[in-house]
Amino acid sequence: MGDGVDGNEDRAPDFSAVRANARLELHEAVCAERWKAILSEVVALHARMSAMSNRMWAVAGAMILLCVTGIAALVVLILTHGLKT
Repeated sequence: MGDGVDGNEDRAPDFSAVRANARLELHEAVCAERWKAILSEVVALHARMSAMSNRMWAVAGAMILLCVTGIAALVVLILTHGLKT
């Protein structure tokens, strides 16, 4: 009945390796699906962060422009009216 390996011809074939291989393949398939989902989330997160970064640059530019405009207005006022003490 056995396969003749190691002189054990009475022993039934061992299917534990087949079961282990099947479980390993199933585990790899589950991990591949999870990895695919993680990668799609990372791509989406990257797009959102890129959009947020663009908005932050726009706000920073607006704030710098506001500050420069305020300073320019002060300079114009000082030059046209002078410093009164």
